[in-house]
Amino acid sequence: MEDLYNVGGVPAVMKLLLEGGYLHGDCLTATGKTVAENLAEAGGLKEGQDVIRPFGNPIKATSTCRSSTATSPNRAPW
Repeated sequence: MEDLYNVGGVPAVMKLLLEGGYLHGDCLTATGKTVAENLAEAGGLKEGQDVIRPFGNPIKATSTCRSSTATSPNRAPW
């Protein structure tokens, strides 16, 4: 978490996601402003950081996550 904080923190990552089209900027937040308005005030990721990789340069091209939780029905016995 300290590494993430040192390169700009969660707001910088959210700004990156917004700029990449992965967040809806028109959603209202608890501040009464939209996500885009809040992130306009936030700084971006620090130049030259190597904690958050760019979308065009992932560590792996595909994910190895094979969680079936979201696609399987609830298997609770009750």
